[in-house]
Amino acid sequence: VRLELGDLETNAEGKLFMRYNRLLVPFSEKLRTRIIKDTHDSLPGGHGGRTTTYQQVSQWYYWQGMTDTIARFTNNCTTCRRSKVNRHAKHGLLHPLPVPEKY
Repeated sequence: VRLELGDLETNAEGKLFMRYNRLLVPFSEKLRTRIIKDTHDSLPGGHGGRTTTYQQVSQWYYWQGMTDTIARFTNNCTTCRRSKVNRHAKHGLLHPLPVPEKY
């Protein structure tokens, strides 16, 4: 993800804020969404889902609530929703159960 320096906050000395050796992303829904979208839609990531997107984003960036932000984004991705495989067996029709005989 390529970002312009104007998108990021710096301190008085012009230094970027880091946390856990990752770039601390300021509270900007637009910027955070852009980082997630660029990672999630990229060729190596390629709509890999919540866990893959989180692993790739968290290598370089950090913000509080990042897991929830990424989960909301991936749950609302139309490409992922269309191609998601349903892993549950389809329910069949109901059948009457035999009544046990009285002994």
